[in-house]
Amino acid sequence: MTGLSLLVLATAFAGEPAEDARRLTAILDYVAADYRGAVADGHVSDQGEYDEQVGFLADGATLAKNLPTGTVDVPAALAALQSEVGGYASADVVSAHALEIRRRVIESYGVVLAPTAPLTRDQGARLYEENCAMCHGADGGADTPTAKTLTPPPRNFRDPEVMTELSPARAFNGLTDGVKGTAMPSFEALTTQDRWNLAFYIFTLRHDADAEARGAELADEKQIERMSTADLAGVGDGSLAPGVAAHDDAVAWLRGVAPYQTEERVSLAVARDGLDRALTALRAGDRVEARRLAGEAYLAGFEPHEESLRQAVPGQVARVEAGFLTVRAQIDDGASVAVVESEVRRTQALLDDAEASLGGARGAKLAFVGALLVVLREGLEAALLLLLLLGYAERQGAPAVRQVHAGWIAALGVGVLTWFASDSLIALAGARRELLEGGITLLAAGVLVTAHHWLVSAAEGRRRAAHIREQVFGGAAGRWTLTALAFGAVYREAFEVVLFLQAIALDGGTGTSAVLAGAAAAGVLLVGLVFAMLRLGRRVQAAPILKWAGILLCVMAVVFVGKGLRSLQEAGVVPIHSFGALRVGILGVFPTVETLGAQLALTLGLVASAWRPRWRRDEVDSRVAAK
Repeated sequence: MTGLSLLVLATAFAGEPAEDARRLTAILDYVAADYRGAVADGHVSDQGEYDEQVGFLADGATLAKNLPTGTVDVPAALAALQSEVGGYASADVVSAHALEIRRRVIESYGVVLAPTAPLTRDQGARLYEENCAMCHGADGGADTPTAKTLTPPPRNFRDPEVMTELSPARAFNGLTDGVKGTAMPSFEALTTQDRWNLAFYIFTLRHDADAEARGAELADEKQIERMSTADLAGVGDGSLAPGVAAHDDAVAWLRGVAPYQTEERVSLAVARDGLDRALTALRAGDRVEARRLAGEAYLAGFEPHEESLRQAVPGQVARVEAGFLTVRAQIDDGASVAVVESEVRRTQALLDDAEASLGGARGAKLAFVGALLVVLREGLEAALLLLLLLGYAERQGAPAVRQVHAGWIAALGVGVLTWFASDSLIALAGARRELLEGGITLLAAGVLVTAHHWLVSAAEGRRRAAHIREQVFGGAAGRWTLTALAFGAVYREAFEVVLFLQAIALDGGTGTSAVLAGAAAAGVLLVGLVFAMLRLGRRVQAAPILKWAGILLCVMAVVFVGKGLRSLQEAGVVPIHSFGALRVGILGVFPTVETLGAQLALTLGLVASAWRPRWRRDEVDSRVAAK
């Protein structure tokens, strides 16, 4: 068994089609590399290694049967490869055939074998120390007491022969699936991005800072061809910097510096490839899978970049979103493959335009401005509701005011914790993230509707208002209702701010410093605006405050219902039926029957609730007049 066999796949084949395709590419990659150690001159040279190759190809055949029909007949291609291995074909023939099938699987099923977000070397180092150093050694040399007890021994990441053929993509597969027959477990509990950070970090261990510095000089002199992270993920050290005299220095720079630079353009390849996979499933007659893949293409491939694109070219976000929604609606409505494919190609062209815009919209300035606008926009929305609550609470006494302050302060605290936990939050699958956001938003809408009912009741008259103050907000339970209102209003916006700021940091490629600076500047502006609004509010009498508070609560409830249902539509829980082109994102207005219908129904209900006291008074007046 060669060193590379320690990074092959485990045989757990109950995954989704996209994951099955990824596992199959890893098996083919492994066979292409390790078959050479099993057969020589038409005879088996290592029976154990040969049996392993045969076993993995059998596992690959099982995976292939679960894949939807694509542009390549994978089972037939694998059967031909198995026949070659069974006939002890030469390593060159088997390797070339395996890699060709692997290439076609990647193209047919849109397999992503590269990071989709910037890498962090420090994070990779931390993860290596926590998870790998015990067996592989702090320096990667695998010379530890634990390593000496393991059979087969862990790989030595400082060995040039091991790293010549090993690639970060193969290491990522090993980290994801574990290694059958060894002590190497699966690290699937780590986020996808952390596994990529770890997979790339092990390639830095055999190089020192001096070699990286000398490699940087070669790069400045254009002696080294710059490679994207995706290209670096797919090759071993032996394929890097061909023809460069100072090869080790060049490799040191390509492994220790280049992957962590963020000069390359934002890639929307995940979104484009996801649409292609949806088409493949649709051609196979699986509309349910096609709809899921189209939704995931948007959530995982485009949505994380929306905020950066919105700052660069605002109109493009709406156009791309509309394209994805149309694709999903056509799949739901039973449109033909030709019709859906036409819309897919149009949407992919929009993604190309968006990618070009993002490519010119990088840097600290964009991150600063984007963060400032996001925090201002979301902060003002929360501040409006808080001012209304405080204006009402002041008329109930100091305990009610304290409860409102307790609510928004708690929400800010939880928001800060959400920021620190945002790596895990962002790592959630897109649909689950949208479900969480949609649920929070609809809950906030429900709280606002309840608050509106109380304020409308308070407007019935002084006697009724006094009763409301005493029975509803006067007791401890009522004051805690104010706390819940304040918490829900602020945390709903804080949740969105965290998602948006993380996306801006991701696309800006500058880390979080510029993002946090923009957020801090927005915070200062918000404080000033809030103080100005507070001073204005003190000059207004109580009756107008109650009246306008009720109106604004209604408006915000309608906005939240639209945004909440939109999130659930993006998560695939609520169906999508397009309706016209009306779209005002900040007001939660989207061109679908579901969102507009729910907002209209809520608006009618709120109007009826507001007019009900007047109808009752008119009825009483009529009875009195009749008598």
